This record gives sequence, structure tokens and C-alpha cells, in this order.
Amino acid sequence: MNAISEDALAKSTQITSYTAVLKFPPELELIWLKPWSVVTILYVMVRYLGMLVVLLRLVNGVINVKNDAVSYNLLVSYTFINLFLIVAAQAIMIIRVYALYRNSKAILYILVSCCFAEMGLLIGCAIKVYALRGGTGRVTQTANHLCAYTSNRDSFAPEITMVAAIGTFQAIILIAAVYSFVNHFWKYRHSRPELQSSGIVSFITGNVLYFALLFVGIGLSCATYAVSDGTAGPASIGIFDMTAYTFPLFGFCIIGPYLVLSVRVAHFRAQRRARKSGFHQSLGMNAIQVQIEQESRTTIEF
Repeated sequence: MNAISEDALAKSTQITSYTAVLKFPPELELIWLKPWSVVTILYVMVRYLGMLVVLLRLVNGVINVKNDAVSYNLLVSYTFINLFLIVAAQAIMIIRVYALYRNSKAILYILVSCCFAEMGLLIGCAIKVYALRGGTGRVTQTANHLCAYTSNRDSFAPEITMVAAIGTFQAIILIAAVYSFVNHFWKYRHSRPELQSSGIVSFITGNVLYFALLFVGIGLSCATYAVSDGTAGPASIGIFDMTAYTFPLFGFCIIGPYLVLSVRVAHFRAQRRARKSGFHQSLGMNAIQVQIEQESRTTIEF
């Protein structure tokens, strides 16, 4: 990317990141701003599947029918879509980490290892939850557990471990992102101050928002674990659990991809403006050259 498009991207990122709410979804604009990439497609899928998972979770909490086939089908759909989101989200994170830290091999290895460990832990916890549900009425027990309509303290242990591990890995990724941003800011503090606000600002913004909402979910999960000693009713536990899952999912699937897609739109706009600017500049240079040649001929003829 040349200097013109870099400057345009740096300036447009500031505007796009803070006014994205006032614009139509950026993935719709990406339909016209081609080419599409694997990361873009994954972001769109994660964004809308994330909305679907949140909707399924809320609808399932409202239905509150533990033995109903509709409720169970919603839970099965929620679980499998959630597993796909885990893999897709971590694939996106690995690609983003590689794009930002490929020049620093040590940071790259640490962050990619964290991403794979987080992915494995999440999938492992989901498998463990299914494995723990056995005996009579397995379908009903699985549905009850996934919807958190239970007062058994042991049922929440995998979920607490899972959310705490996610928070730990996300903290490492966030610290590395801030470290990279500080280096970037220091590098361009004199020579290229306009590049101090680059796409990495959006990367950090999305991670900070997700990180904050994630720890809200951790706090709510811990509160759920604290009250689930057999005295709390299933309804209150279900509300706590539903909120604890919905907040981080909303933060990652909706806020983070929206900001990153906005930066991608800004990148395409910058390239388009750079091409137009170069075209007009070439026209201007040709006009000047023609004028000089005409003046030269006039002088010679005179």
C-alpha cells in the first residue's frame, strides 16, 4: 500500500471507527468494495451467527419449558452454532495476530499458542459438558444443563473454568496489542505523526470492549456459582447464566467485527481515493506537459 493510501486509511479510520453506528453495516458496503477475502467472509458469518446465538439464548430463556421439544431443539442449535463460532472466532484471531505480529516472532508464537489453547479448551469443555450428562432422561438433563436450569454447584465448574481461561488468554492478547501499539506510536512520533492512528487502534478498541464485557460475564458466572448451592431457584440461575453468556458473545460477535470491518471498508476507500488521486495527478501532469510543449512551439515559431 503506497503512502497516499496509508495516509488516507489513517485519517479515515479515526472517523469510521467512531461513526460506524450512524452508517449502514459495513459488510453490505463490502459487497461493492471487492475483492472479498476469507477473513471478511468469516467476520460476516461470525457477526450474524453471533446475533442468532444471542437470539436463541434469549428465546430459550423466555420459553422456559424444560421438557419441551422446541426448547431442546433451540438448545441443540445454540450449542452447535456456538461451537462453530468458537472455531471461526479463533481462526479470525489467529489471522489478525499473524497480520499484526509477523515481524516479531516471539510475540507471534505466544499469541498463536494462546489462541489454539483457548480453542481447544472451549471445545474440550463443551464435550465434557455433554459427557457428564448421562443416565435416565439424558436428553432432558442435557437440555437442562445447557440452559442452566439446575441447582447443582458441580454443573457450573466447567463453565467457570472456561470463562476464566478465556479471560486469561484475552488478557495476554490485549497486553501484546497495547505493546505493539505503543511501539507503533513511538516509531512514527516524529517522522509520520499521521500514521499514529492506524488500523491497530481498531484492533485494540474491539479487544478492550470484548475484554470488559467478558469480565462482566465472568462476574455474573461467579455470582451464579455462588448462589447455586441448592437454595436458589432454577429461574434466577437461568437468568444469571443467560446474561453471563450473552454479554461476552454480544461483545465479540457484534462490536469487535463491526470495528474491524469498518477499518477494512476504510482501507478499500483509501485505495479507491488513491487510484483516483493518481489518475487526476497524471491528467494534471499531462496537461502541464502539453502546455509547456505548446509554449515551446510558440516561442520557437515566434
